[in-house]
Amino acid sequence: MTRVRRMRAALVAATCFATLAVGATTPVAQAVPAGLHLCPGFSGLDSNSAASVMAGQVKIPGFAAATIPGLAAGGPVDWAANPYGNSSWRIWFHSLLWLGNLEEYGLINHQQAYIDRAVAVTKDYLAHNPITTAAPQRNSMAHRTILLGCLAEATNDPTIRAAAVTYSNYLLTHWSGAWNWGLDEDLGVMTVGCELGRSDLTTAAANQLTTASTVMFDAQGATNEQAPGYGRYSFDRWRVVTSLMNTCRVTPPTALANRLALAAAFLASATQPDGHIVQIGDTVNDVVVPVAGTPLEYAGSSGAAGAMPADRVSVFNAGYVFGRSTWSPMNTSSFYSLRFGGARKYHGHSDHMSLTYWSAGRPVVVDAGHVGYSNTAVRTYLVSPAAHNLMAMDGMRANDSDVTVLTRPITTPTYDAFTLAGTPYADTNAPYGKVSGSRNVLVARGPDFVVTYDKQWSTATYLHWNKGGKVLPTQLVHRQSWHLPAGGPRPVVVGRSRVTVGATTFLRVALPGHPLLAGSVTAAASYVAPQLNTTRPDWVVSMPQVGRSAAVLSVIVPSGTASAAIVSVGTTGFTLRVTVNGVAHDVRITNAGAMTRLS
Repeated sequence: MTRVRRMRAALVAATCFATLAVGATTPVAQAVPAGLHLCPGFSGLDSNSAASVMAGQVKIPGFAAATIPGLAAGGPVDWAANPYGNSSWRIWFHSLLWLGNLEEYGLINHQQAYIDRAVAVTKDYLAHNPITTAAPQRNSMAHRTILLGCLAEATNDPTIRAAAVTYSNYLLTHWSGAWNWGLDEDLGVMTVGCELGRSDLTTAAANQLTTASTVMFDAQGATNEQAPGYGRYSFDRWRVVTSLMNTCRVTPPTALANRLALAAAFLASATQPDGHIVQIGDTVNDVVVPVAGTPLEYAGSSGAAGAMPADRVSVFNAGYVFGRSTWSPMNTSSFYSLRFGGARKYHGHSDHMSLTYWSAGRPVVVDAGHVGYSNTAVRTYLVSPAAHNLMAMDGMRANDSDVTVLTRPITTPTYDAFTLAGTPYADTNAPYGKVSGSRNVLVARGPDFVVTYDKQWSTATYLHWNKGGKVLPTQLVHRQSWHLPAGGPRPVVVGRSRVTVGATTFLRVALPGHPLLAGSVTAAASYVAPQLNTTRPDWVVSMPQVGRSAAVLSVIVPSGTASAAIVSVGTTGFTLRVTVNGVAHDVRITNAGAMTRLS
């Protein structure tokens, strides 16, 4: 049998959207040509060498190789193993995709012993891990189904083939929906259907894929998972799915080619000057890979290839603003991101109103990142408002049902400005009641600087609460925070209004009638997570305020000597003067906070 495997899957990377097949809305599975099959690969876990797996070792990306009891003997394997105490490691261990190279090596080199070992270990897993809704088995079931489909083609073993069908039917009945879990489930089912000639499975998977094709990327191409990194994952997986559908003679959904083209534009917009995707939600600090014929070709090559994207600023209704000073030269431009949108879900964080900012091709304030999914204090912190560049409240639980709206988007040759409003805290049982908030942002160019004006106010009618018969005072601490890149210089606090960090200056501006108090600006050690299972020390600049309500006006000047002060006050607002290298730049701010650059 001719085997079209990962070599064909690798060709997906060179596929242009103009060549994607577009057909009827409802896919129809046709007969698969004899001898033509596709194993869609093993998600990179086949980087485990056949020799190392035979010797009992498994390497999960992000972790050192681990010796698994029983694996070298072909079973019984210790499926409860979790040498790093990490849920992500255990999920990928249970995916069995690390067996892929045993099968590959055995087929290519005609070494039946390697295929037999892969089959034996898989059977051992099936015998000791019945289908369940519990983690990690359920979390990794889609990937395991892909492995079963690939093994089913490599061998006529009835246990493997029967398990592949059983798994497929279960996944069809318990589809996780239109996000990356559901996409991988459909990929697994279609693999099994294609490999075993089961058109009923391929058709059922294709029908679910049709549903997902217009949900996972919306009409603007934005991911529905609230993390651009998962948008990239889904984008890559959809291209594998498209290749598999074409091989299996299943007509791809009508809207898919257009949605993938839009998704490429979304991901290009989310690409920082360094060529990495911006860390929002559960996104790791990964480089963007060029994709020929799409905006990712330009963004992923730092402008060396492809056509320059048309939009300098992109606003996505799913909850993202991405802007830059220019696309050319890309790697020395300024760049910013701003979050808003609907309730937190999937891979989102409590990051509404958060800002990231680059100037002259270097990071100035960054998201604290993503460390993985183990239920640890580190993950709890990284998901919380405190880990983002926004106004948070000390010790308070975020309102993950918050819908933050974006109004008044303005883009001009010298500045962009936005107004955001939401309800970041809404626990009526807590002493602070419902907390509403707003953020106004102005991002200036020529020279680069950022102005933010944050307000929060509580509906609480008292600032004390009863606990165990005792009335305890409650301090509502609102804290505007700015997270600095890892490895940078230590911040220096100067008086009550200034923090310098190398060439960057953070300024807190006294509002009319509200002089700054001691401790109005602070700096503290913290950490960021650029990669899974990795944290690096950094610093956080904070501007706290205590009370039922708070208002903080701040300025970030990434380079040059800087100062800022309110120079005039009227009945409708005031004028902020930002002076950079001796040159004054005026910003008009209304009482509601809306900003306009005057000079």
